[in-house]
Amino acid sequence: HQSMPADEAEVLALDNALTFFVAGHETTAAALTWSAYLLAGQPDLQERVREAVLTEGETAPLLRQLLDEAMRLYPPVVLIIREALADDDMCGAAVRQSDVVMIYPWIVHRHRRLWDRPDAFDIDRFAPGRRDAYHRFQYVPFGAGPRICVGARFAVTEALIILAAWLRSRRFRLTEGLEPMPFGTITMRPRHGLPLRVEPI
Repeated sequence: HQSMPADEAEVLALDNALTFFVAGHETTAAALTWSAYLLAGQPDLQERVREAVLTEGETAPLLRQLLDEAMRLYPPVVLIIREALADDDMCGAAVRQSDVVMIYPWIVHRHRRLWDRPDAFDIDRFAPGRRDAYHRFQYVPFGAGPRICVGARFAVTEALIILAAWLRSRRFRLTEGLEPMPFGTITMRPRHGLPLRVEPI
């Protein structure tokens, strides 16, 4: 922004910082919510991930696998919108220049042609080495390509630090009769909240 007047550059920088903070807060909170819910539903897995955190910290591969699978099943961002720069063909459907294309990560992440047992919670999908086999547009919790979320790396780092801190000191348990309904506005949230039992260790 060197050719931009100083006051305009400051406004742009402030706007970008605000967007980064607000968008990052909401999406990370959604990812953490669903991660806690999935851990609560599988106590044995929760203990495995806790042990990994206690020995390896927030860099534990098992913790990252948990977060990645939580964001596959419950992608924080409901909708990704793109404008076609040129005419194209998308699997037989004509796309014209300036057409608006809407991508729903929920559908991509649960598509039967892309995933084995797509509705199942399985953190081994993201075990070391397995993720490399996926197509780069198969897993898009932060979008993809040149417009991928600028805060993706920050969000993942933040979420892993928080999850590790929780697991070191707390245990999550499901509330009896809990059946959260995913509800998408800007982010994927439980429609009526997500009450869990949180117990100190």
